[in-house]
Amino acid sequence: MPATFRCSNCGCMGTGTPHLRNGYAYCGICFARHYIHCAGCGDLLARYAGRHITSSENADELYCSGCWREAARWAPTCVDTEYVSTRRTGSPRCFGVELETSYCFGHEALKGKTSFGVKEDGSINGLEFISPILSGDQGLAEVEKFCDLAAEKEFAVDADCGYHLHVDMRDTTNLQRRHTAYAYRLTYNLWASLVKKSRRTNTFCGAPEYDAREIRNTSDFDNFVRYQHRYQFVNLRAYRDHTTFELRGYQGTLDKTEICNWIAAHLRFVEFVKDKTFEEIDSFFDNGQAWTNLRRCLGARLARYYARLRTQLA
Repeated sequence: MPATFRCSNCGCMGTGTPHLRNGYAYCGICFARHYIHCAGCGDLLARYAGRHITSSENADELYCSGCWREAARWAPTCVDTEYVSTRRTGSPRCFGVELETSYCFGHEALKGKTSFGVKEDGSINGLEFISPILSGDQGLAEVEKFCDLAAEKEFAVDADCGYHLHVDMRDTTNLQRRHTAYAYRLTYNLWASLVKKSRRTNTFCGAPEYDAREIRNTSDFDNFVRYQHRYQFVNLRAYRDHTTFELRGYQGTLDKTEICNWIAAHLRFVEFVKDKTFEEIDSFFDNGQAWTNLRRCLGARLARYYARLRTQLA
């Protein structure tokens, strides 16, 4: 006579071999109602713990947390940074961007359609999208492509989000890095005037805590940055970690014009100041004509753009 058992869920009397899980016996109907195999690895998991991948062709598929994370988080895809045009950037210097979001439902659908990667960040409600190393006008095109995809998916940002720009400094000497950092310190108020007021007081991208004279007087810039923390408008410590200067001060945005103009502005600025002497940098930026001279180094188009923006934000 077949063995019988009572289903721990519905209470029916089943026959044959019960489905056992976590010390409970289930009839076939109840087991199928509460458990499913992960569509990725095949492991058994409770339906309530399974997660959907919005880009999946089968809306009923569920994934365990490991397979879902593998599908929903990925690294940037490398792109060619040689032989790029520089009409817009004014420099072939490499760069990278990090764009934080507050809402990015369905972002898995972007995998394979953009060179950007994606990771978690505990300070925001959404996810952070990271570019690969980019360069020139082709790099700006990669940024614009991502922004177009984000707009199609209706991604959003809020006041907690930021936009971080990394400017490559691998090809610079110790003296060139000092010149550039010194110029950034002298022009901090100018750059801060180009971002929202709420961003200027954000603790994750605050005003520099060092004086310009400290940079000028140090003989070892690489040692100087060791003692700086990264939560400053211009994160010099990033040179030690990534061989970049990180501009953390811009508010969260997915507007491709804002993002690309900020990139071009800082690439042009670095090229303009890195080979100037400290005295020349003083003559440009440590005087009442600092804003006029900053606009000169940005070029006519960017100068007009930031003049309008500065007026709006004043």
